[in-house]
Amino acid sequence: MATIYLTLSRKTDGNTQREIRIRFKHSKIDQQAKTNIFIPAEYWNSETQQIIIPTSV
Repeated sequence: MATIYLTLSRKTDGNTQREIRIRFKHSKIDQQAKTNIFIPAEYWNSETQQIIIPTSV
């Protein structure tokens, strides 16, 4: 069974935006790629691997 993981890149110097990375794993296959999608780290939920969209009150 294949598994897909979404994570944020490591923090870079002076940059508040972090890139979403994707990882595909299946038996011996282990591929990683950059998505070129950048978001602030506070808008990321690592448990559900989803972007948190803030709602205006």
